[in-house]
Amino acid sequence: MVEENQELEQELIKRVENTIEKVNSINQEKLKLELNKISTRALEQNFSLIEHLYENIPKMEIEKSAPKSYIKFWRALNREVGII
Repeated sequence: MVEENQELEQELIKRVENTIEKVNSINQEKLKLELNKISTRALEQNFSLIEHLYENIPKMEIEKSAPKSYIKFWRALNREVGII
């Protein structure tokens, strides 16, 4: 799952860089449209990854518990913001 997300990020970075490189050859309105398309596609792909993760969380096995310092940190943070 992490690898898929990293691949998506790299793909989007390349698309944005390629679009920005064309800034001198396209007008600002077209640039805005192209960047908007990239953003929309990124959100769609991200939501797809989230849905996939959400569907598979119950199937995942926990290899080991989190370190006590990590658990203590999150408990304190949760108390501070009123979650617990």
